[in-house]
Amino acid sequence: VLSLITFICGERLSKIIVVDLHASQIVQAAKRGTVTEVKLGRRLLKQVVGDALREGRKIVLAFPDDSAKKRYEKIIPIIEQEYGIKLPIVIAAKRRTDSEKSEIEYLIGDVDALPGATVILCDDEVATAGTNINAAAVFMSERFHAYEVWSLVIHGVLCGKAVKNLMAEDCPLKRLYVTDTIPFSPRFEQMEPLISSGRLRVVEWSADLAWV
Repeated sequence: VLSLITFICGERLSKIIVVDLHASQIVQAAKRGTVTEVKLGRRLLKQVVGDALREGRKIVLAFPDDSAKKRYEKIIPIIEQEYGIKLPIVIAAKRRTDSEKSEIEYLIGDVDALPGATVILCDDEVATAGTNINAAAVFMSERFHAYEVWSLVIHGVLCGKAVKNLMAEDCPLKRLYVTDTIPFSPRFEQMEPLISSGRLRVVEWSADLAWV
């Protein structure tokens, strides 16, 4: 998409500001300096970890794969230092079953820390929430005995059956934190039940945008 934009705009386009790219190599899609990436992971992770600590939670960070872990590897030590804590980490090896869902086959890392913990599952975007919900069910199962699961994602696409999936009575995902890089005001009526229930927590990035 960025390559197409730069092709159409040519030399008239001086800069594109993007938030938390799925693949960092995209900055090379245009001439050097045209694409600038802004990362909101620190802001969002600090918010979620802070909420968990204020509620007296035992925390474990979880990542759906190693690439997701790498997005946060420079952020985690900063959060640990700010709060004076050490955060156990687990990484999932998963198998995608279709375009909306994937299943966890096994976990590596601090698996022994999972029983009784609030698991914070970190990724870059959420669509129908099927993958997040399936992962939450695994962490809450008799195999791992997590207390509850929260999910943290930068981009809240929340399309298709997302609202229905998250509002289901048997949904094992307790909270979903997202930023408003994809604005919620045009779809507030649709998302309002999720927000009112406390299951969806929207962290505004207007201060970061103003700084940029």
